[in-house]
Amino acid sequence: MKKDNFLLKGYITGYDSCILFDTLRKEGYTQSKCALCLWYKKDIFLILYVDDCGISYKSEDLVEDLIASLIKHGFKLTKEGTFAEFLGIQYSTTDDGNIHLIQQGLIGKILDAMDMKDYKTTVIH
Repeated sequence: MKKDNFLLKGYITGYDSCILFDTLRKEGYTQSKCALCLWYKKDIFLILYVDDCGISYKSEDLVEDLIASLIKHGFKLTKEGTFAEFLGIQYSTTDDGNIHLIQQGLIGKILDAMDMKDYKTTVIH
């Protein structure tokens, strides 16, 4: 499955959430009983958090249909990229099966904000 992240522009109020949830239900999505932020239907999953919407899907058509429906109901969307790009996480699997995670983008932002971009960094294992 492909994974993209979309940002629902603007603050999502309780009223907007009701409209969003109603729209998703009308489009055939089911809300998970275990994780209320998870919505799904065949071959597409959505994770909602405040004004973020992570989408994992099998077909571009499913995403295009969802976006068209949300826009029709007044929501504004921008595509932010993949989950990994959005979160700033890069990962790789090492030869021994461990997963190596890197948040280079976040690290850079923190160093810039603290005016430490010229400091030397080190890797901690």
